[in-house]
Amino acid sequence: MRNNPTTDALVILRLRQWRQNREILRSGVTRRFVDPDARPGRKTRSSNSNHAEARLIAVIDLERVLNLLHEDERTALIAVYHDGQTMRRAAEIMDISDRKMAYLLPAARAKLANLLDRRNLL
Repeated sequence: MRNNPTTDALVILRLRQWRQNREILRSGVTRRFVDPDARPGRKTRSSNSNHAEARLIAVIDLERVLNLLHEDERTALIAVYHDGQTMRRAAEIMDISDRKMAYLLPAARAKLANLLDRRNLL
């Protein structure tokens, strides 16, 4: 799969959703959703457990794909998109040059995009 701006944006979106889902699952806070078809006097169904399960499945799916990446690629993606580090700070953490990080991060995104696309998760 050739990497293009749209694919990059989708991969970054998936990584940000992963971070958000992990934070929501970790906090244990779920929202109460009201059934729009509910009638007065009837009990409403709570879909909180369904949403929590969907979040958990999304987190597990992305983490399985991340584990297929090389350790350096995975570390770079997690440092920048999960932990919110700058590319420069992530390079310092990984003890690599800024230039290597500048090449590593787009390559890791492209590889992740390819893996996600093959599993219909992109």
